[in-house]
Amino acid sequence: MSAPAYPGRAIQFGEPDATVVTLVQRCLVERGCGPLETTGDFDNKTRSAVRLFQGRFPDGTGAALVVDGKVGPLTWEALFGVA
Repeated sequence: MSAPAYPGRAIQFGEPDATVVTLVQRCLVERGCGPLETTGDFDNKTRSAVRLFQGRFPDGTGAALVVDGKVGPLTWEALFGVA
């Protein structure tokens, strides 16, 4: 299965697209940033898991990710391996 393409916008608290949030949640769990339920709701728990991921993993160039709880293009690339 290929990695999903970046949706072209930051995925963040309150994101209405449950499908993309579920993808993010599953990947966060796979990368050890859970426990986290895959509800499709970008809630406070999901934001905290994103922050945990951002603090643990670098971007594609090896630089630290900004720990803001949002899944922008650099965090997406670090999560899924594609921008």
